Amino acid sequence: MLKKALFLLLIVSSITAQSQKFEISGKLLDSITHEPLEGATVFTETLKDSTLISYTITDTDGVFNVSGKSSKEKINLLISFVGYDPVKKLISLPQSEYPLELKPIEMSQRVESLSDVLIEGRVPPIRIKQDTLEYNAASFKTKEGATIEDLLRELPGVEIDEDGTIKVNGIEVNRILVGGKEFFSGDGSIATKNLLKDMVDKIQVVDTRSDSQVFRGEKASGDSKTVNIKLDKDKNKGVFGRVAAGGGSDERFEFAGLANYFNDDLRLSVLSGGNNINTSGFTFGELREIFNTNSYTTYNGGISIGGRRIGGGNGIVNSKITGANYADDLGENLEVSSDYFYSASNNYYRNVSSSENIRPDGNYFSENSYNNTGNQDKHEINSRIKATIDSSWMIDARPRFSYDKNFTRGSRTSESREENGELRNTSNSNNYGLTETTNFVNSLNINRRFNQSFLTFGINNNISNSDFESNNQSEFIFYNSDQENIYRDQITRGGSKNNNSGASVNFRSPIIEKLLFYGISYNYSANLEDSENLVFDLDEESNSYTNLNEDQSTSFDNHTITHKPALNISYQGETFNFSIDARYSIADLESTDRIRDFSFENDFNAFEGSARLNYSFSKTSSLRFNYNLSNQIPSIYSLTPYRNISNPLNIVEGNPDLDLTNRHNVRLSYNGNNMDKQLYFNANINGDYTVDPVQSQTTIADDLSRFTTFSNINDEYGLSASVWMNKNFKLDSINRLGVNMNINARHNKNYRFTDETLYSASTQNYRIGPSVNLSNQSLRLQLSYSMNLQVAEYDLETIADQRIYRNSLNFSGFIKFLKNFEWNNDFRYSTNPQVDEDRFDAHIFFWNSSISYKFLKNDFGLLTLKAYDILNENTNVYQFSGADSITSYESTALTQYFMLSFSYRFDTFHKNRKSQPGRVRHYRINTL
Repeated sequence: MLKKALFLLLIVSSITAQSQKFEISGKLLDSITHEPLEGATVFTETLKDSTLISYTITDTDGVFNVSGKSSKEKINLLISFVGYDPVKKLISLPQSEYPLELKPIEMSQRVESLSDVLIEGRVPPIRIKQDTLEYNAASFKTKEGATIEDLLRELPGVEIDEDGTIKVNGIEVNRILVGGKEFFSGDGSIATKNLLKDMVDKIQVVDTRSDSQVFRGEKASGDSKTVNIKLDKDKNKGVFGRVAAGGGSDERFEFAGLANYFNDDLRLSVLSGGNNINTSGFTFGELREIFNTNSYTTYNGGISIGGRRIGGGNGIVNSKITGANYADDLGENLEVSSDYFYSASNNYYRNVSSSENIRPDGNYFSENSYNNTGNQDKHEINSRIKATIDSSWMIDARPRFSYDKNFTRGSRTSESREENGELRNTSNSNNYGLTETTNFVNSLNINRRFNQSFLTFGINNNISNSDFESNNQSEFIFYNSDQENIYRDQITRGGSKNNNSGASVNFRSPIIEKLLFYGISYNYSANLEDSENLVFDLDEESNSYTNLNEDQSTSFDNHTITHKPALNISYQGETFNFSIDARYSIADLESTDRIRDFSFENDFNAFEGSARLNYSFSKTSSLRFNYNLSNQIPSIYSLTPYRNISNPLNIVEGNPDLDLTNRHNVRLSYNGNNMDKQLYFNANINGDYTVDPVQSQTTIADDLSRFTTFSNINDEYGLSASVWMNKNFKLDSINRLGVNMNINARHNKNYRFTDETLYSASTQNYRIGPSVNLSNQSLRLQLSYSMNLQVAEYDLETIADQRIYRNSLNFSGFIKFLKNFEWNNDFRYSTNPQVDEDRFDAHIFFWNSSISYKFLKNDFGLLTLKAYDILNENTNVYQFSGADSITSYESTALTQYFMLSFSYRFDTFHKNRKSQPGRVRHYRINTL
């Protein structure tokens, strides 16, 4: 593969050497006002087949500079701007590489008329419509049969991490829509991994806003992005889908099926899938999904739907799922959708760890091992009803119900030793348990418009009930200690009833129409919890679990009531906007221990607030500032003065005198790009300061057992910075070279309280991650490197400062050959040089490969041979330095297997033709 890649690089170099560089600059003006036009798309194409060469966006002064390479003497220059007639100009390229400067170009505002004479115009590859960045799908070439995810990888400024996270210009995408609507409960991965690129008309990117914010016309914070997949009208009607199945060595298997019926607004979908190869999400076994970055570390497996993991667990996971989705518009004002999922899974997991635990008068060491198997069955129903009554009312209801049944069985061993190797305690335990949980969640939002004012009323509730029974057999042995050994054989029965509800009202009205607004809001929440865990010891005489152990049993009734009035003022200008919130939180907490006949109350009252400022330098660059003051109430269990002795090696007792924790967070971010240079940049600086953080206060006995309570200790802080940069080089009309750089740094100052000694731990984390990729329709190669450094410094003499390095080098990609064959590879080398090489593998070579063959009519059939962990060296090893310990661990990892799979794609609207670089539209004549 490497030789072929180098050969292709030589071919690309020879082609690009024959191409001539060009640079064209100019200025766009309104033909009437002569004002500069910002945000217009300027692009160049070949004359013969309209192949896209390069493009850019005009700046605030209407100036553009578009450059590229072409072997032709003449090219077309096209200009597109919303609300204006397009411009097309034939450009004769100069023989020299000196820039060609055009006279100012005037654009006429579009006036639609039946008498207009029409010409064909090209759809621009990218354009900006107010706050929307829009990509024309047909302008970006991909391999045949590409998915939407493949398309996204080719879009400028779009990055997909190895864990599947999508970012646009360095900002994370947290919502993916299809035709402006959620697909399968908002799980964007089902759409991006399974819908095909040739179904897509446009990819639209906007700042994420809630439906209520959209209705009220509020500006977004800009912290996240929403991607809307706009389907081609011809492809939004019909049946389409895919089925796949595969089997391999070591009884590995996978299967998946997805069928869809789309008829404009009506959408019906069914899916079914399963595997025991830890594939993440609902996929058809593509290489990068099976061999993602988590493949050489422990991965939870299961299937992810709408941000919720269905099935799964740690280790090796066998997951299955069946589901259906329905969505439709019932008239112009009513949208409904609903889905159902059934999932089942079982898993096996093993973890071995070795820790050096920090103690002021001398550290000690512990070894732990844990084995677990589990089974889960789950049913889930999600629905949504959205009604828009003229322009004055919008009602949004989202009910959700689930039933979950879990069975687990596990064993655990541990031992603790002094620094000199003297054994102090050991433990062994075996347990199993069955838990059944029902959960109902509902949210209702009612929005009302009064001219320019808005009133929003919201109700939400979360009701859950669980019942469980577990058995535990354990022993705790102490050496050279006055503590007696402990032997237990117990059953625990219990459950919980939780009723969390809330209501909110928000009024927003303009001070200056469409510019300055004020808001008044009130939020109420009530969290009611009734829990009971009754522990019964074995009665040896009757051989039954009838002896109630009151010391270990609990029966709590916990109530937390919160009132939160707030004021807001916001300004929404074209280039500058801000929002300032001031809130006052009134929280009343009450807890009753029914077994020990004890109760306590706490009041936590404090100010909260936030400020957000956004400034746009242009359509393509902006600066954002955010400040947030939040409060965290201590958890009930850190407050309750109940001594939890379920683990004799770590007894825990709450502290009812804990204070509220305040956290200040400041973030400054800059986002900008240069379309002509194909350069995209994002930088962030974050700072947080925590007042009265709640931390554990631990006392360690001579036998190394621990007693832990909680206290508010010294204030803590953290600082971080990140830089992301993407640069694309268009080598010619076919080949593209992309360069990415990620740099992250963070510093934390934390405190711990052990054996009546307060000490600090300062940690610094650094990561540098460059990558380079070469792509065209037949090839995509990527080389990436990641260097991670963690530095931990302690103000204790008993522990030396730590430096932990983790490095990885990855080479991946695909090459198409012999027309219908494709070879995928993923090779990764990772190293953890600080781990104990006598016990753990510090260096891992991880190589996966697959060869696929397309056949049948329209190449709808795909036969794939996959090889996972060819070198049979996969393992999961990690080392981490925390504030109170340094730990190395190794856990279950998926190992070598080979699999043969077959998939078949079907649709009723497929046309056997290649995608064109841009769709044709007709506009009024505007000649230059």
